[in-house]
Amino acid sequence: MNRKTDASDNPGTTYTNLPVKITGIVFWGLVLLGLVASTAFISFLEYQLTAERELKLDLTHDSVKYIFSAPQSVSAINYTSELENLRKRFGFISMEVLINGKVIRSGKYQADMDVSESNFPVHTLLKNGKNIQQQAKVKIYLTPLKDEITRYRKNILIIMAVIFLGFGLILQAILKHVLSRPITSMVQAADGIVRGDSSIRFDEKREDEFGFLGSFINRVLDHLTTKHEELENSLSGQQIAEQFLSREKERAEITLYSISDAVITTTRSGHIDFVNRAAEELSGLHATSLHGKEISAAFQLHFDDAETPLQLPVNVAVHTGTDIQHVPLRGTCVLIQQKGKKLNVRYNVAPILDRKGIVMGSVIVLHDITDTLALTGKLAYQATHDSLTGLFNRAEFDHRIHLLLNQLQNSKTHIKHALLYMDLDQFKIVNDSCGHIAGDQLLRHISERLQQRLSDSGSLARLGGDEFGVLIENCNRVSAHDVADELRKEVENFRFQWQEKTFNLGISIGVVMMDQNSESPDLLLSMADQACYAAKDTGRNKICMYQPNDIEMVRRNRDTQWVSRLRKSLETNSLLLSQQTIIAIASKQNQGNMFEILVGLENGEGERIPAGAFLAAAERYNLMPQIDRWIINNIFQWLSRNPRQLQQLEACMINLSGQTLNDEAIANYIIACLEKSAVPAEKICFEITETSAILNLAKTSRLIRNLKAEGCCFALDDFGSGMSSYAYLKHLPVDYIKIDGIFIRDLAEDPIDLALVHSINEIAHILDKKTIAEYVENEDILNKLREIGVDYAQGFGIAYPKTIKEEMPPDGSQAAH
Repeated sequence: MNRKTDASDNPGTTYTNLPVKITGIVFWGLVLLGLVASTAFISFLEYQLTAERELKLDLTHDSVKYIFSAPQSVSAINYTSELENLRKRFGFISMEVLINGKVIRSGKYQADMDVSESNFPVHTLLKNGKNIQQQAKVKIYLTPLKDEITRYRKNILIIMAVIFLGFGLILQAILKHVLSRPITSMVQAADGIVRGDSSIRFDEKREDEFGFLGSFINRVLDHLTTKHEELENSLSGQQIAEQFLSREKERAEITLYSISDAVITTTRSGHIDFVNRAAEELSGLHATSLHGKEISAAFQLHFDDAETPLQLPVNVAVHTGTDIQHVPLRGTCVLIQQKGKKLNVRYNVAPILDRKGIVMGSVIVLHDITDTLALTGKLAYQATHDSLTGLFNRAEFDHRIHLLLNQLQNSKTHIKHALLYMDLDQFKIVNDSCGHIAGDQLLRHISERLQQRLSDSGSLARLGGDEFGVLIENCNRVSAHDVADELRKEVENFRFQWQEKTFNLGISIGVVMMDQNSESPDLLLSMADQACYAAKDTGRNKICMYQPNDIEMVRRNRDTQWVSRLRKSLETNSLLLSQQTIIAIASKQNQGNMFEILVGLENGEGERIPAGAFLAAAERYNLMPQIDRWIINNIFQWLSRNPRQLQQLEACMINLSGQTLNDEAIANYIIACLEKSAVPAEKICFEITETSAILNLAKTSRLIRNLKAEGCCFALDDFGSGMSSYAYLKHLPVDYIKIDGIFIRDLAEDPIDLALVHSINEIAHILDKKTIAEYVENEDILNKLREIGVDYAQGFGIAYPKTIKEEMPPDGSQAAH
């Protein structure tokens, strides 16, 4: 085999080039010699064949002349047998003689033959005794000379090819024994030595040149091995240590250059000795410009006020004579770059010590925390403020109530504070008629006006929806009522315009006083909420100071009215059911119909009252299990009577309340309804809220498992609103995650909401769950959701709820029992 690379390129390769080359030279030499010999022999053969043929032809022509030379009677002429004898004797194909107008022929004529002709006189004896002389013509047909030569040449070449092939094989076997084996053995030994096996030696047993060469190389190897060992033993420990340190230094420098933090090393006097690439970028100067400078001149570090210069520990140690190890070695500061840009950085300083523990310099690490602090500040703001209005949120409001209660309990004075609970009147009209975008704009305007009116006299917070809270410190009932009345008038005088519509608003305010006897924030908020409802029930746009007996009576009266209406609607089968479309926005999802079932009541003017108005009363009087059963039974019957709707349906989503989740018999009831209506279970999806699921985790999980065994699906509603959303998600085998609308409304403008929705979507997909975004109000939000990869979307930007027109069956009320 051919080999051009050196042995070191591929240790272990066996060389056989030399035997192959020798065999090739000998073989091709013999081939050339054979070709020359064959050419000469074939030329000689051609000459012999040509001469032999000429001789045969001459003899044949002479014989024919002789046969026909004697005078004979014409009738006695019969030469066919003589011609046949001559043809067979000399191996001709055919012969013919033309005499006296007659043709005497022997053999068969064939095409493409060589022809030999001759003429001679013939004496013929006539019947009258006269002897006449005539000319005869002889033609001899024979195989073409070139064909005979070709046949002989082919046979000769075959014979010679066999001879040379056999000789080549014999030659290869001889050379393999004589050259290949000893050379291969030597090459293998050389490969082993290249790989580092010093125990290998060449074969010295042969009594030829290879044996002598092996013995010589072995002695050289022994000598080199001895010298190598002596050389290794002569290396001192210091030389080895220097090589090791050099490698470690190079590795350390490469590592320092690759990390993202700025790393600077200084001498004991504080002059820069080394900077990595991150330090160059942080300072805005090249390493050559930084080398040798004092650290304070190269990096302008200041305390957090960005005005007072900061002396790093190395500078402090130099100027005060203090050991650097006894100076604070870490902290945060402000770095002012060359162009004046200010960055927040965290610094860490470590001393560089020699073997005796003496400080030789220091290592300074600067980590840019500007983005981290900005994000932390933004997250802290988001944690305490409402994303829509910028006011304090519910959590921060509760926290401030806690602080005031602690102050009251620890104070010896009889000071009081006031808690105001405010609910906008007629807000639902704006939201339903103009959409959530208009509602959000209204809430922003109201928040600004309330904040301006309140100024520094209280803390304003948005508690949720159109509800607000105010904390007024160090006040009595009269001053609290005055502040509340100013806020009420501010809202009353406000006119909200949207497109061509103008709305007049009011606000109902409940006021509760806080003193040393107040128990908890939850109780205070509940009292203020009751007072607010009392203000609504007495005509709206009112102020009600909390009085336990009065508030309780008003609330109970209001709840009793709602419960009475709900029970009557259940008995008369007159609850209103609506469906809101859910669309697939990811191409991989199915394109069947998908909607959520919503329940409501009808007022005396034919308008729909949403569930939010009466669900609290229904829950207080434990009516929700009956309402949920009524919805399940009637929706199943409606689907069974609409086969076309059922065929196109991908999922019908039905809400289950927390009280229903506690109902031990609900699973059997749902299964019985499925069997009665013949609705495929896989087309039904039950929605449960995150809060209800967590409060009833064991029962909820059991219900989900039982109904999923029948084929039903489950969706977790309002996901992300709780702090423990992710912790409980893996314990709930739901199929869909409905992302809370508070993260969706400002998705297109708020990067925090965008990041949170992106995170929820990714985690849901990792858990093999599909995601549904609620409160999708416009195309911008929809496009963002597509980019994120959310599976489905729901909201006024997709479709408004549509009432299910078909009349419910007259026995639908039976489902509620």
